[in-house]
Amino acid sequence: MMWLSINAPDGRRIRQQFASVAAATVALVRGYSVHGVVHLADDRGESGFVAPLEGPTVMTGLLDAHGDELLAWLDAKGLKITKKDD
Repeated sequence: MMWLSINAPDGRRIRQQFASVAAATVALVRGYSVHGVVHLADDRGESGFVAPLEGPTVMTGLLDAHGDELLAWLDAKGLKITKKDD
């Protein structure tokens, strides 16, 4: 089972457990839709973060938010990162 972020017709976002995104899509009542997958939530679906189904990946979001810290940490360890196009 996985926690999913669900868009409700009244604008709320709620969390619900389903076996998969496909299972949620079939089970949801009209007007509700899957927004994203919740990662690192506890057994009640609290905490964690949501990776939207549309848009950037989880890793892209993490790198956008913390990429500079990661690069500084790697640099302090003597590790250099090169991009594929470099």
